Amino acid sequence: MADENGGKKGLGIIGQIKEDAKALPKVLKEKGKEELEGLKAPEKTQLFRSIFRVKHDDTPRNRALSVLTNVFFHLPPAKINRDAVRYSYTWGMGGITFYLFIVLTFTGVLLMFYYHPTKIQAFRDILYLEHDVPFGKLLRNMHRWAAHLMIIAVWLHMFRVFLTGSYKRPREFNWCIGVILMVLTLLLSFTGYLLPDDQLGFWAVTVGTNMARATPLLGNEGLARAKRWRHFGTGSRRAGVGSQGREEPAARHHAAERNKVTEAVLDARRLATNLGNRIGAR
Repeated sequence: MADENGGKKGLGIIGQIKEDAKALPKVLKEKGKEELEGLKAPEKTQLFRSIFRVKHDDTPRNRALSVLTNVFFHLPPAKINRDAVRYSYTWGMGGITFYLFIVLTFTGVLLMFYYHPTKIQAFRDILYLEHDVPFGKLLRNMHRWAAHLMIIAVWLHMFRVFLTGSYKRPREFNWCIGVILMVLTLLLSFTGYLLPDDQLGFWAVTVGTNMARATPLLGNEGLARAKRWRHFGTGSRRAGVGSQGREEPAARHHAAERNKVTEAVLDARRLATNLGNRIGAR
């Protein structure tokens, strides 16, 4: 009896899959029609409504709504639900992120007075800031820890928005702006590693540039690798190239990787020597 029920259940799932597969062309056709209509009349699409939430009719009500719902014209919202601002619901991550951004801006402006973005002077300025400037080490650590905490707060904020479904209609445009701001925050945090011109900054640049270089279809190594695999998959097999012909590009690739590692080690040694000379000169 259990086998019969299991068999019926299995047949029911298979039948559902077949029905979904049959209905798929119709769904795609309707979706295509909607996209075409959206191109003809973009003001009727949901994306346009998520950006401009008020109609453009010249009536007193719409004029008032266009002011009250605009963040530049009327910063505090005219009306808000009490449940929407509970800390158990929002976690306060948006406010914490904004506060950390203010701390980063303030400390960053102060640090700019003691920093020169040059290869010779950058690390000397960091040493001068930490050892000679009053409260310089505290100022730098405030900037550093605020940057780390801002990354965590931004991720938690996006996670909370996703969990609560706050990215859905009519806030699609808000979600897109949030994703862009998160990417900019990560990029700015990465560039902060590079400014002191120390070992951490050197290896951060090395790893970051290697990752960008190996990006599929965008970096030069990723593009070369894709071309090589395409060559192996088509031309080499049709031409009847043996295993020796397939191993030659791999050997060249390994030799290039060894050369890069050697150059990185030599650069690190030179940097350590320069650092020792700087400390000895002081």
